[in-house]
Amino acid sequence: MNRTLVYYTKFLILTYVLCSFTEWFLHSQIMHGDEDKLANIPFIGKALAKTAQKHIEHHKEVNMNMRLTHEQLHNKLFFSWETLIQTSIVLSIFGLFVKYNIKMDNTKYIIYIAYLSLLYTILWNNIHVDMHGVKGTIRINDGVPNKNGLLSRGPLYRFLWKYHAVHHLQKGDEKGNYNIVLPGMDYIFGTYNGFCYDNTEYCRKNYDSRCHDKIKACVTDNDVI
Repeated sequence: MNRTLVYYTKFLILTYVLCSFTEWFLHSQIMHGDEDKLANIPFIGKALAKTAQKHIEHHKEVNMNMRLTHEQLHNKLFFSWETLIQTSIVLSIFGLFVKYNIKMDNTKYIIYIAYLSLLYTILWNNIHVDMHGVKGTIRINDGVPNKNGLLSRGPLYRFLWKYHAVHHLQKGDEKGNYNIVLPGMDYIFGTYNGFCYDNTEYCRKNYDSRCHDKIKACVTDNDVI
């Protein structure tokens, strides 16, 4: 097989694995991480704890139809410039595996990480905002701007929407589906929950107004917003 083809095939596969893992790690270990433990991390701890706090606040706003209690565009829905920097730091650490396997020099590696961080933020800011049915444009001062409806159409979006919906609709310790725009690592780390949720046990033990809605159901294409 052509060496160039092998090189770029390997490069693309490793890049996707890197991005999917970084997304899974950011979402499961930081956004859903322990705020006190995150705050103790040197240099970036306070910023990470703030990110976790904002994300949990975001979850509390999401209703069982995936719309927000207050349908307003705010920084709990999108990646701010600060979050983009956090993403680039995590990518640069995990990306060393790609760097040494692809034999990338330092300059190319910095450009590579910067490009991936920006591309991932563009995907998140466009897809995640639309997933919750929120209209509005992110200001350049707040983060990478979005365009409503740019990427929220077609079978791939419907798949991602249902995937992410179960992350919100499943309550308690059974929460999973931590990938949002780049599926993959949930299957590997055993956190894939499919398109159905069951809050029977959670609602039995916890008072939550959302338990008055469907306790056990599956999401379909008809639910997509």
